[in-house]
Amino acid sequence: MDTDYASAMASPEVEVRRKAAIALADETPEEALRFLDGLLGDPNWRVRKAAVESLVSLPAERVVPTLIQALYDSENVGRRNSAFESLVKLGPPVLPHLYDHLVDEDPDVKLSLISLLGEIPNRNSAPHLIYYLSHENVNIVSAAISSLGRLRDAGNLPVLVDLFQRQDDWLWFHLIEALSGIGGPAAAAKLAELYEHPRYRKAVLRSFGRMGDLNTVSFLLERLAEPSAPIVAVMESLGQIYNANMPEAMLARHHREMVRLIQLHFPMGALSRLETAWDEAKVPERRGMLLMSGALADLSLLDRVLSELAN
Repeated sequence: MDTDYASAMASPEVEVRRKAAIALADETPEEALRFLDGLLGDPNWRVRKAAVESLVSLPAERVVPTLIQALYDSENVGRRNSAFESLVKLGPPVLPHLYDHLVDEDPDVKLSLISLLGEIPNRNSAPHLIYYLSHENVNIVSAAISSLGRLRDAGNLPVLVDLFQRQDDWLWFHLIEALSGIGGPAAAAKLAELYEHPRYRKAVLRSFGRMGDLNTVSFLLERLAEPSAPIVAVMESLGQIYNANMPEAMLARHHREMVRLIQLHFPMGALSRLETAWDEAKVPERRGMLLMSGALADLSLLDRVLSELAN
């Protein structure tokens, strides 16, 4: 069997190598790992994908050391990315191994490990990530910020908010995104405060859209009364909130409440601005505009909508 797999790996035919990668899932872990490690770095993405699926079908404790070692391969991006994907698929059992390797000084490996902690959310990862918020490498700090946001734990908000004391635009944009990942009233309040900084305004609006939180709708609508408000960006955020990802059983109520909030808080003087902004708006932004028009029973955009349907 060794010769068969070795020959298949050396074949110039992608399909031969892919089928070998699939078949290895039926071998013993020891036998499979001898070949799957190499197939993780195959030049063809379909072969790499098959190798990933076979690897994650094996016992995690047998494959994790091989996958972590692949993260150190500075020559083969495909192998590193496939190892990363495999570790994410294996989930929480890999976390103790990741913690052990965080002490490695290779910055690329450290970045991968920190990013993995965000892709496999677990509260136990928070102390490890918080430790790296003070690292001298700003890329490692920003990766730790992003991963803390993906943990979606409000308990991490204070340490993230404290980081705004560092006057670093790169970090601030990552912090804004992390706050949207955590969500909740405290995160929304901080984002509303940051909206007052024109440099971060659009990033804040994108974050509100990602949060999908009805509690931010009145704030967004009230901004429309300000002549300086980026109206199309506000419309995109409102459209995202309306179409927030949630269980279907909750969606109808969510939609009704948002329509009610629009009717209550929309500054009617901004309607003419919607019509003016239509031509420059993209599809996600137009969705928000149509939501406003529908909720307010306003017909000023009707001709534009009919024209879009005709096209």
